[in-house]
Amino acid sequence: GDELIGKGDMYAQTKFVIKKIEAALKTAMIGEAKKKKVTELYNKGKAEHEAGNHQASEAVLAEAIKLLGI
Repeated sequence: GDELIGKGDMYAQTKFVIKKIEAALKTAMIGEAKKKKVTELYNKGKAEHEAGNHQASEAVLAEAIKLLGI
């Protein structure tokens, strides 16, 4: 019961974060090296998310957000 709701929330939140990073990557005024790192983190985070590893995904995506400054 409750566990399923928690996972659903985490899934929805991660999807929101992924969209936020996608949008920010298009407009971010950051150097190429930083953009490359963010893209790597984003891809890893998205893969973890799709594999159901939500805690790993959250951690990686949080790092990408920090680099983007959003």
